[in-house]
Amino acid sequence: MLGGAESYDIRFFENRTIGINKKAQEAIAEVVRALHILKKPLLILKGDFIGSANNECIHNKDVVHIGNEKAVYNRWLMKTVNVKSLDAHKTHMRNGEIRIVDG
Repeated sequence: MLGGAESYDIRFFENRTIGINKKAQEAIAEVVRALHILKKPLLILKGDFIGSANNECIHNKDVVHIGNEKAVYNRWLMKTVNVKSLDAHKTHMRNGEIRIVDG
């Protein structure tokens, strides 16, 4: 979860966010538990396009089935990111591409 568009600012990354003490870590475990209970799957099919406000939604990606092992290396989901300059990111681009990150 990322916040910031309103007066709140909540940042939570599962498996990355850690508590500063035992009570905080217990709260994080409870948030993770609740999120997994409440999550609902959305099957994205070939040709589907989904847009979301990154700072205003809870989102994740779970791979349920891989139908084509070779296609995994060509990304099963594209993510668009805005940057001021591509220069700082050139070393991460796919060979022969100017706007596609390898990975």
